[in-house]
Amino acid sequence: MRRDPGATTDEGFSLIEVIVALFIVGMVASAVLVFFMRGSSTASHLQRTQSSASIATQAMEKVRSVHPRPGSPTDPSPLVIGRTEAEVSAAFAKVAALDPTLVAETNKLWDPAAAAKPVTLKVSNDVTVSGMKYQVTTLIGSCYRAKSASASDTTCVRTNPGASAALVYRAIVVVTWNPGVEKCGGDGCFYPMTTLIDPNTDATWNISTAPVANDDEISFSAGGAARDVDILANDVIVSNRSNPTTITSAPAQGTATVITSGTLMGAVRYTPPADYSGIVTFKYKLRDAQGRNSGEATVTVLIYPVAVDDSGARVPAGASANLAVLANDRGSSLRPEILTQSPHGSATVNADGTIRFTAAASAPLGNTTFTYRVVTPVPLDDGVKELWSDNETNVTGRTGTVTVRIGTAVAAGDADFTVDASSSSTPPWTTLDVQTAAGGSAANKVVVVSGPTRVDATGNGTPSFTGSGSTTLRFRPVTDVAGIYTFTFELEDASGDRSETRTGTIRVLPVANDFTYGTEVRGAKTVTVSPRTGNAPKVAASRITYAVASQPSCTRTAGSGNVSATVALAHATDGNFSFRTVSIPSSWRGSCSFTYTVTYTGGGLTWTSNPATVFLSNVRGS
Repeated sequence: MRRDPGATTDEGFSLIEVIVALFIVGMVASAVLVFFMRGSSTASHLQRTQSSASIATQAMEKVRSVHPRPGSPTDPSPLVIGRTEAEVSAAFAKVAALDPTLVAETNKLWDPAAAAKPVTLKVSNDVTVSGMKYQVTTLIGSCYRAKSASASDTTCVRTNPGASAALVYRAIVVVTWNPGVEKCGGDGCFYPMTTLIDPNTDATWNISTAPVANDDEISFSAGGAARDVDILANDVIVSNRSNPTTITSAPAQGTATVITSGTLMGAVRYTPPADYSGIVTFKYKLRDAQGRNSGEATVTVLIYPVAVDDSGARVPAGASANLAVLANDRGSSLRPEILTQSPHGSATVNADGTIRFTAAASAPLGNTTFTYRVVTPVPLDDGVKELWSDNETNVTGRTGTVTVRIGTAVAAGDADFTVDASSSSTPPWTTLDVQTAAGGSAANKVVVVSGPTRVDATGNGTPSFTGSGSTTLRFRPVTDVAGIYTFTFELEDASGDRSETRTGTIRVLPVANDFTYGTEVRGAKTVTVSPRTGNAPKVAASRITYAVASQPSCTRTAGSGNVSATVALAHATDGNFSFRTVSIPSSWRGSCSFTYTVTYTGGGLTWTSNPATVFLSNVRGS
């Protein structure tokens, strides 16, 4: 195109020049777009191939997790349990269409009784990754491998060559996907993986790695329950029929034992110590079916302290008291830390680990609380690690709640009581004046905290209380039982304030009663008199003994002369007395009497009754 030579100004591009320029720019943009799309397609294909390799590896690991050896020579391998002949044949045909060499030297295996069993390994399943669906086909077949072959030799043929070969299983995993573009041919893309499995040994895999044991950290609380810990979760080891774990160094605190069977085989059951907190370790190693050992791994156990609630402390308004809150806590080298203060006082930690509580001068009568936690400091090479009872782990830890009673304690001391034993089938109630005996006020209520408990012997039933929480406490002994009992109680005033817990002692003592023997005693003879039957207890007891207090004296009502009589006790515990008229005139008529005592020994006490009288009302000479 010619320009006007006379033009003196820039007249711009002509239409033809603009069209040519746009055409050139379009050509360049198209080339760049094609290059970008081809690059993106290549990158996507590479990513999908990598995903298929990962999926195939996961599927093969599932195969490796199944022990291949049949339970008996007639059983199918556990690898093919639940697989039908039809689905196995279809899967083999599908893989043969992709690459005939993958299955050319493999015999198909299936479960003849598949319909009655759950499937161990699915023949086919789908996996979706990043929006792409992959189909996983897992084939299990058999082939024959030379017995002399090395571990790396994977040559295995379909036809049995004879005694020099051994039957092994071949696992074939094929992952297929359709990228939607012509990347792998018309049938889509696929990724294969194969391995041989020897059923004649304990799961020998020609592509498995040696076991690797990795360190673990676990948490417990002092005095907590034993727990099973799956230390294998982060380790590397091929599935095994036998326990792979051996503890090589035991923990210094607590116990660690290996679980040798069941679904948790190879895990460790750790039992924490009852009253220790800190950090302990133990070590273990792994051994796989090929006899390969891992290195040692260390299990670090964090044992947290436990704060236990406290109660029973009493502080008057405006006063202070030191509280030994650590006495019932569990752990080592404990230090308390206050978490929440009482609304009616303040708590501070003393250097000796006690907590000083100061009740406000205006604090109302009643209970108030504050909370604390306990801390165990553990020195480490790089500093100090603190283990708190209110830890953030999932172990049982807690804060301790301290309940303080604000107010002056009701005055009360220990109290002693004496109650008569009873032979009645329904012994009477005896009122115990606890208030007077304990030095309290008659208006105080008596609250039984525990008991009654026999302290001088065991058995023989339990006596009863009635009226606890009222101003009148009554006691009923057990029929025909003497003994010593204790109970604990508190006195409570009208405002609800109570005394310290005190001890009451009840002595249920035997009763010796007068007794009349009305049977005729004629002439010089000996008779057995048993006053015990009218006593309480009326039965013989090892802690109760009888004794003669005075010899007989006789009174004549007719006849003449005097009587000579004696009384003796053959056995101290049976209460049977032998009364004997040594000499008596034939005309003598009258009565005789003697006295006896009962003694109780037990609980550091020896008690003897007042003398009771035995009256023989019909004594005569002939």
